[in-house]
Amino acid sequence: KAYNDQYGHLKGDELITGIGRIITRHIREKVDSGFRYGGDEFTATLPGANLKQSCQIAERIRQSMEEAESKKITLSIGLAEYDFKVGVNIFVKMADDAMYIAKRSGGNRIHLMTNNA
Repeated sequence: KAYNDQYGHLKGDELITGIGRIITRHIREKVDSGFRYGGDEFTATLPGANLKQSCQIAERIRQSMEEAESKKITLSIGLAEYDFKVGVNIFVKMADDAMYIAKRSGGNRIHLMTNNA
């Protein structure tokens, strides 16, 4: 909202498109999926990637966005590892909670949420 207010909705749309491109550039083609989740939130699924690999991918996305926008826009990224025992709803909530923790911790960071956290 603040970006749209300052730069206009067309620039805001360009920013959203640019974020999508950055995510697509850093995930594996025909393996991972990246998409807009709603508003200014995006999701990437990384099947088969372990936590270390997922953190590396998230950091590359975060860093690329920071560089592309000259620090005007930063990303707060929440990571969660899927566990068949907890199911999809808990998994999505864990990722969402992790993202909000990253935001409340100052933004421009990644927070990992595990079943043990």
